[in-house]
Amino acid sequence: MTVAKRFRWEAAHRLADHPSLCRNLHGHSYTCWIELDGTPGPSEMLIDFQEVKRVVSPLIDAWDHCTYVNRNDTALREALATLGVKHYLLDGRSTTEALATYVARYLCTHGFAMLQEHGVTAVQVRVQETKTCYATTRATVADHADTPAPELEAALVKPEAVAG
Repeated sequence: MTVAKRFRWEAAHRLADHPSLCRNLHGHSYTCWIELDGTPGPSEMLIDFQEVKRVVSPLIDAWDHCTYVNRNDTALREALATLGVKHYLLDGRSTTEALATYVARYLCTHGFAMLQEHGVTAVQVRVQETKTCYATTRATVADHADTPAPELEAALVKPEAVAG
């Protein structure tokens, strides 16, 4: 059985080393589909969607109306610090592929016990950047038993001027 939950947010980014337009700072209205695979239990449900929302919403809230910044993009980091705006530091590029992988890892680590309890064996994450472009990744839940969870507070830069 596969069940899915959708999330939406707005964010900006740039790919500083990209040879075309994506090297410019620009924004997207992102949509993310999280699909969970497993066998429903006696309730005939695989999982309550609210449990998935409870795990994933802190990440989506952190990402909503932020700018993704590669830690190595010092020019953009300095500009955003000067402006005093919310941004989220990533250890690599802010490609759609990287964001899908990040969401899958986040869910499988932060929600590991909950996913195991409900018999969820795999997650598939699709992050859609535009109406015509998306990336999909798949993760096996059991593979994340000892994976460190991404830390939201360490990556989210939320200056006092924009707190809230």
